[in-house]
Amino acid sequence: MSYDECFCNISSNCTSQANFVDKYLNQNISVRGLKIGCLSSESFLQSTLECFYDLNCIQLIQNYTNYEYNNNSKNSFIPFSSTNMTKILINTTISQLIDELFVDDWNRTLNYSSYYRQCSPIDCSYSYIQKLNSIHTLQLLIGFQDGLTIILQ
Repeated sequence: MSYDECFCNISSNCTSQANFVDKYLNQNISVRGLKIGCLSSESFLQSTLECFYDLNCIQLIQNYTNYEYNNNSKNSFIPFSSTNMTKILINTTISQLIDELFVDDWNRTLNYSSYYRQCSPIDCSYSYIQKLNSIHTLQLLIGFQDGLTIILQ
């Protein structure tokens, strides 16, 4: 199996533009942003939500998937609005969205005085326990050896 001259037996990351085949018009109709490939998970991660910002594209999917569309239905699809987004672009991949935890903008407000008023700790301290790892131990021994070599010369 191959997708855009990328072969699945060589790379499982092969993807191509997803299309619907209109058998009456004998043509492929592209679905913007959606990918198809060797692995459905890879296709999903490389896809974007671009189609879901456009009502015509949503209706295209509904038409070709035999979706029962009813204007009065509560389950009718409404296109996404890009005006509410600050950082996420329309062509952002699902993989990027997952990496960003589907959060458009982190809004952190730190209020330490409120925390101390609520919790009223008597003492505030923290400790950090660091375990020596093998690389750190090796660096320590090499440094110790180099130091002794310089001193004893």
